[in-house]
Amino acid sequence: MAFVGTSGSSIQGGAHNTVHGNQIITLTTHAVQHHEKEYTEYDEYDNIKRGHLYMLKDLYFEECPMRWDSYQQQWVIFRAKRTINTAEILHQEHRSRVTVISYCGPQAKEAWEDDFHQFSQVQWVDWRQS
Repeated sequence: MAFVGTSGSSIQGGAHNTVHGNQIITLTTHAVQHHEKEYTEYDEYDNIKRGHLYMLKDLYFEECPMRWDSYQQQWVIFRAKRTINTAEILHQEHRSRVTVISYCGPQAKEAWEDDFHQFSQVQWVDWRQS
């Protein structure tokens, strides 16, 4: 291999790159955008992993829960199942006994949201909510 137009050059070391044909150098830049999550009322509550729940006792089961819609003056029926259990949250050294309400079915989310809006507003003076 000859270098045309060079004099007094020396190549040292063991790394030599030989390029045949066309060489294309591409510079790729990735832009990472961090969006702040919009605050919702659900952010007021802790997220508990299902793996940390140990069910102790079945309290109630209801297929297709319903509620009275005072605006539409009719019963609204959800295609969902609601189960209420007593459970223990097992996480590290902390153990807490809680009531768990779970939903399943095609309208489980709607039934949960309806119950959440109804019961998250409940507060009694002589009862401590944590």
